[in-house]
Amino acid sequence: MQVFFSTSGGAGTSVVVAATALARSRSTSVLIIDLGGDQAAVLGCAEPAGLRLDDWLRSDAEPEAIARLELIAAEHIAVLSAAGSFDRAAIPAARLESLIAWTEAQSRPVLVDVGRRRGLLAQALLAAATERVLVT
Repeated sequence: MQVFFSTSGGAGTSVVVAATALARSRSTSVLIIDLGGDQAAVLGCAEPAGLRLDDWLRSDAEPEAIARLELIAAEHIAVLSAAGSFDRAAIPAARLESLIAWTEAQSRPVLVDVGRRRGLLAQALLAAATERVLVT
């Protein structure tokens, strides 16, 4: 899992993640986990309607349900948005662990757009990353 982050807003993290996904999608399917909620717009598709990763984190649904929340944004690129306005401090540790395990089990590259968010979800994804990319 590659996690992209910045120390300030406006650094272009979302654009870098989208460009990386587009380049990698030439040879494989890619999943973007979007904590900012702007990847759909960056990739030129409609905002996701319905449930998001936030909803899964607050539920007791099995990890297999996460895939049903994906938006197909482009050929070979899926986006999983977590841009809701929920209290990230209230995420149970077991849910974070389930999400991390689910991402690690993916056979496709997982790119995470953390931006400058620093809540529990962002911290958990940064800690589990196999590669961290600082966008300045």
